Amino acid sequence: MATWPIMFLGLCFILSCQKQPDLSPQLAPQQSQITALQKRCDSLAAALTKANNTVLNLSAEILSLTNSQSSQKLSIDSIKSEIAGILTSIASLNTQVTQENTQLTNLTAQLATTNANVAAIDAQITTIDSQISTLNNQYSALLTQLNSILSQLSIPTTLTNGLIAYFPFTGNTQDASGNGNNGVLNGATLTTDRFGNANSAYNFINTGFGTLGDQIYIPYNSSFNVNNLSISLWVNPSTINTGGAMINRYEGGYANSNSQAWQFLLVNNNPYAVLDAASTTNSQNVDSLSTHSIIPMNTWTHLVFTFNGSTLLIYTNGNLTASLNQTFVLNTNSTSGISIGQSRQANGNWDNFNGDLDEIRVYNRVLTQTEITYLATH
Repeated sequence: MATWPIMFLGLCFILSCQKQPDLSPQLAPQQSQITALQKRCDSLAAALTKANNTVLNLSAEILSLTNSQSSQKLSIDSIKSEIAGILTSIASLNTQVTQENTQLTNLTAQLATTNANVAAIDAQITTIDSQISTLNNQYSALLTQLNSILSQLSIPTTLTNGLIAYFPFTGNTQDASGNGNNGVLNGATLTTDRFGNANSAYNFINTGFGTLGDQIYIPYNSSFNVNNLSISLWVNPSTINTGGAMINRYEGGYANSNSQAWQFLLVNNNPYAVLDAASTTNSQNVDSLSTHSIIPMNTWTHLVFTFNGSTLLIYTNGNLTASLNQTFVLNTNSTSGISIGQSRQANGNWDNFNGDLDEIRVYNRVLTQTEITYLATH
């Protein structure tokens, strides 16, 4: 680009050095033009130099810009790399967030299941609390029964002393005293006792006077001929007409007979207990009516009568309700047996009892108050 001004100057230099004819007049206008051209060339050269410097400066700036651009490109590449790393990290974080969300969803489901389980456990706890309350009540009831059993286990040992016959009526009429005075059953049927135990008491029905009806008969035994006597029994009457023989040894049927000895009856529509006792010469009776000790219907009541040769006593539910002082000797010549539920006599069977009887004991001695209280409460 800067070559042609130099060539032009060189040409001018060559032309000025050649020996020429004086052509000054002719050349003056051209000289003036050449001078103008020279100035113009100089001006162009200066402009060219300036332009060249400008080009050089521009080239330096371009180079600087290029270097700067390269540096910036490197920075941008670095930034891009960092952005790519950040994007990768963001993607990783997004993956982790997704996993955390999945875990959170699973945990939410597990929490719901756990809450349901807790609710079920709470319901079970409520049920268990109710069961515990029921068990506590059952425990209290069992404890009461245990105490009752323990008190029964602590039965006075004296209750076996002088025991002639004992009929617990646990499914049969056998004598549990060990003396073999077993009862012969006629008509009476097993029923529940005062505790609700099945087949543990006997029910008697009035089948009519004069004929053998519901009755348990214990054949004669010489051990029956005693002057001191106690009878203990539980009675649950259903109806009473004129009288009901619970237990008796009165086969003669009339006073002063060699067969009669004693009988224990319930009499009248609102029954009370009557004890008739006989010797070979006379008879006496004592009843609980004098103390208004009425025996309730359809309810278990404990009765005891005793005779010690001079005093006849009747106890109701452990309490003394009648007494009579009379000295005489019970008929010890009798050959009669013992009948339960009906009065067996020489001219027939009378005084039928209606209701239930249980736990009959016959002693050849007088029971103490402690023994009577025990039998009345067990």
